[in-house]
Amino acid sequence: MSSLKREISIRIVYLCPNGYLGGAEKFVIDTCVGHKKYGHITPTILFFSEGSAVNLAQDLGINCIVLKNSFRLSKPGSLFNALKEIRELFLRFNWNIYHATMAYSQIIGALATVGMNIRKVWYQHGPVAQKLDLIASFFSVDKILFNSSYTQQLHHAAPAFSYPLKGEEVISPGIEKNSFDSDTVSSIQREFKRDGMLLLMAGRITPFKQYEIAIDSLHQLFAMKPGLKSKVRLLIVGGVGRDEDEKYHDRIKLMIRDLKLKRSIFLVGSKSNMTDYYMASDLIIHIPMSPEPFGLVVAEAMNYGRLVVAPSTGGTYSLLIPNKTGISIDCTHKGLKNRLARKLLSVIDMNLTAVPKIERIRERAQENIQNNFSMKKTVLALETCYTSLLE
Repeated sequence: MSSLKREISIRIVYLCPNGYLGGAEKFVIDTCVGHKKYGHITPTILFFSEGSAVNLAQDLGINCIVLKNSFRLSKPGSLFNALKEIRELFLRFNWNIYHATMAYSQIIGALATVGMNIRKVWYQHGPVAQKLDLIASFFSVDKILFNSSYTQQLHHAAPAFSYPLKGEEVISPGIEKNSFDSDTVSSIQREFKRDGMLLLMAGRITPFKQYEIAIDSLHQLFAMKPGLKSKVRLLIVGGVGRDEDEKYHDRIKLMIRDLKLKRSIFLVGSKSNMTDYYMASDLIIHIPMSPEPFGLVVAEAMNYGRLVVAPSTGGTYSLLIPNKTGISIDCTHKGLKNRLARKLLSVIDMNLTAVPKIERIRERAQENIQNNFSMKKTVLALETCYTSLLE
């Protein structure tokens, strides 16, 4: 940064509508750590509710505030009290930029700062083109950022009532390679992998991730080749964020029981540090219901040199090149369960008979992430954006 840019005081607050640890919340927390490591600003996160994301941010030493007044858009009284509290916080801390995580926080941030000299950044994580995006576009915003070109395309295809005053930009999430604890990795492998192959799925427990398809596919894989049941295990790492996901969580637990896979598939809940689990695994499976805006799990797994089975469409298009940086699968195909079972069988055979090929895929994937999606690159792009809004 130039000396001029360093003199500009960037007092930024990240508005996070959810206290649970989803992809958008993880982006904000990781980025705030990145600011401290690679940048020149010290941001604050304003969470609208309590949850595991708040606990993680506090553990990492990030400045955090949690709203005292919980609210719903459908309840005007609670919304008014929350907006009043948020406005008072802006006045107290003299923030001059807010970074709204998704449309919901853009709506709240705009309402709370009416008439104030605040620069507004709206970061679109996706999904986009929904009702809240249309409502959010009622309110003027200085800049809209996107996590991928795919998200930007979806945003442009939707109706809007206004456009950003200072344009748009694609700034992908920064992927950092954190250290891992070798003892913890060994412990995970002893407990779950043992002498076989450990598969991993990660992310919030929600129907969008299609965990039930993977469970069915594993059951079919064992029917095709019974000897693999004692060798292949699946670890599912993720927590339940919304109340409506609880039923889905219960359903997949029942599936595991009814298919007699309790010794093959393990639900271990949410983990604040995924590094050890990536390092302990041989293969990461990612099969979302529809193309993802970015594909954070895919990028993180590749950054640790893990082999990934995932779609090569949507936001993962720039991450997964079929048979070069990962193993591609069409998640919209009606026969996904059968296709995934056969894909897993193929990958298991490849691990046994084509080790050099697997290593080349892993190396190319890791190189792509480190060259094009580093946390340092993301932080510098964000801080340049913020500075330009205040000049």
